[in-house]
Formats: sequence, C-alpha cells, structure tokens
Amino acid sequence: EIEKDILHTAVSLKQQGKSFADIQNILLSKGYPVDIIQKGLKLIFMLPPALIFISVFIISKFDAAGIYVAAGAAVVMAILYVFILPIKYCILNNKIRIEFRGPLAFNIPFETVTGVRDPRWFTAGINLPTNMSQSSALEIARKGRVSVNITPADKQAFVSNFDKAFQDWKKGKDI
Repeated sequence: EIEKDILHTAVSLKQQGKSFADIQNILLSKGYPVDIIQKGLKLIFMLPPALIFISVFIISKFDAAGIYVAAGAAVVMAILYVFILPIKYCILNNKIRIEFRGPLAFNIPFETVTGVRDPRWFTAGINLPTNMSQSSALEIARKGRVSVNITPADKQAFVSNFDKAFQDWKKGKDI
C-alpha cells in the first residue's frame, strides 16, 4: 500500500511540474520509509541468481520448453548487468565520463555539476556503482537534474582530480 502511495504521489508531483529534487524532498517530508527503496535495489540484484535457481528447479521437475525460457531469461539478465555496470570513471576538461562495456558512455557536463560530495543518507538519482561499498560512494550533485551516485576505486584521488579539473574549467569560462 505504501509503495502505491509513493508511486502515485511521485507521478502526481511530476505532472505538476515539480523537479526530481522537490519530489524527493516532499516524499521524505511525508515520512515514507527509505528501506522500501533499499529493498527494491536488493531485489533487483537478486534477480539473476533467482532466475538461475528457478531454471535448475524447472530442469529437475518440468519439460524442456520451461527450461529454455528460464535459462534464457537468466542469461539475458546477466548480460544486462554486465553492460549497465560502469567500468571506468573519467574526468575530462569539461565533463565527467562514465564508461560502460562496449561503446556506451554517460557524460555529465561540468555546466550541470554543482559539486562532488559524500552521499546524503538518502539519495534518489542515477546510481552507477562499480562496487557496493558505501565507503567509496560519491554523489555528483547537479543543478536542475538528478544527482549521479558513483563508487570510484580511489575516492580521494577522484575528488582531488575532479576539484582540479572543475576549478580549471571554471577559470577557463571566466576568461
């Protein structure tokens, strides 16, 4: 019931033209539990192992068609996870580039960035982790857009390199 209420409220607020940050703040002020969102993330990461388990169960109990469907679904999910998890974070002269396997990349122009910080206790945005460690998590705060959460291998080096590139970019804009 709470999930439906959260979804209904979020959709209604979006239709009213509220920004993502406003929607997030309104939902938080209404006291919706953060654990629902965290449980959803855990469920997503449990999908491939669950599908593999179901495939094995079907293999032992049912016909070949079901086996192929379940195994195919598990393989597709595993491939999707391989391609949607970032492999590298790059700080360039005017943007942060998040690279995935293959030709895919996600660019965050410095024009939209307000800074890099430790994530707040709850952030709803684009989550592009390379690991599940909270100690290496960073939030790229953006103006007028959803934040992007990442987990670089060396958090201090990433922040240091970002700060230098961001300051150099700002100086270049002022000239």
